[in-house]
Amino acid sequence: MKKLLIFSFLLCLSTLGYAQEIESCPGDSIVEVANGVIYFPKIDTVKAELKDYTVRITVVDKDGDPVPRATVTDIASKKEFVTDSIGYTELKIAKGGVVEVLVERTLYHKPITMSVTSQLANEDVAIQLTESIVPGVIKRNKSGESESNFSEFWIKKPAIYLYPTTQTKVNIKHSFQGTVMTTYPEYANGWEVVADPSGKLKNVADNREYNYLFWDGTYRFSDSHYNYQNGFYVKKGDYTSFLLDKLTLIGLNETEINDFIVYWLPSMNRYDEVFVHFWINDDIDNSSKLEVTPKPDTMIRVFMEFGEYKGEKKLPEQVLTPSERIGFTLLEWGGAEIMSGEVR
Repeated sequence: MKKLLIFSFLLCLSTLGYAQEIESCPGDSIVEVANGVIYFPKIDTVKAELKDYTVRITVVDKDGDPVPRATVTDIASKKEFVTDSIGYTELKIAKGGVVEVLVERTLYHKPITMSVTSQLANEDVAIQLTESIVPGVIKRNKSGESESNFSEFWIKKPAIYLYPTTQTKVNIKHSFQGTVMTTYPEYANGWEVVADPSGKLKNVADNREYNYLFWDGTYRFSDSHYNYQNGFYVKKGDYTSFLLDKLTLIGLNETEINDFIVYWLPSMNRYDEVFVHFWINDDIDNSSKLEVTPKPDTMIRVFMEFGEYKGEKKLPEQVLTPSERIGFTLLEWGGAEIMSGEVR
C-alpha cells in the first residue's frame, strides 16, 4: 500500500508540476492518506491525451472552388487520403502532426504543407491552393503565344521493357536533356540487368526482379514542339478501344498495352473529348537517348501527348506506321498531358 501511495503521489506531481498548489489531480480514483485526499490520473485518462484527432479538411483552389482527387498525406504515418467530388476528406492525425497536400492532377497548383494541432480537432479546415508553375503544364496567353515560364513539361512514366532471344545481361545508359526526377530501380550510373525472353528483368545492383525499368523527368521543349500537324480526336467512352487499336498498330504487346491503359485511362476519363498525338521513335522529340549494350534488333519508343479538346477546327488524322518486332526487342512507352490551350 505504501508503494502504491508513493507512485500515485509522484504521478500527480509529474502531472501538475509541484505538490504545494495541489487541490486535486485529474481523474476519479481516490487514495486516502494521512494529510487528506490525493486524486491521480487514471491510465485511460493518460491514453486519451495521446489518441488521434479527427480533422475535417476541404481542399479549394485559388478561387475557393473545391479540388476533387487531391491527395492529402500525413507525413509522419505515410497515410494518404483522397478528397471526394467536393474536395472533402477526414484525417485522424496525432497532435502536432503534419499533413502535406499533393495535387498532382490539378494544373497550375503546387503541393503545400501545413501543421495540424489539437486546436484543429473536430474543426472544418479549408486548405487553399495557389497558382504556381509546376512541371507538366503548358499555357498560352490571350494572343495564343506560349508563355515560356510555363513551358516545362512533365514526362510521365516512361517504362522500358526488354525481350532478348536468350537470357542476356543488358547495360543501358540514358542521356536526357531535361531533369530526371525518379528512377526505379535506381539508375546510379546506368542500369545493368539480366533480361529473360519472357520480359522479366533481374537487376544486378539489388538482385531483385522487375517487369520494366522506370524513369520520369521534366524538360523545356521549344514552342515548335506544340505546333502539331496531325493527331486524333477521341470522345469519352471510346478511349479504351482507341488505345487498344493504336497501341497494337504501333507494336505494343498485350502486357504493355494493359500497363499503358491502366496508367493513362483515369487521366483521360476526366474529359469528354481529348486530342492525342503520338511521338514514335524520335527519342521524345530528340530529348531522350538510350545507349543499349548489346544493341537491340528492334527498338520501339512511343510517347503519347494528350489534352482536353474544346475547339472547333481539327487537324488531319495522324498516320501510324505498323512496327514489326524482330529479334532482341526494346519497347518503351511514356506520355504527358498538355493544356487545352495548346490544342487549337
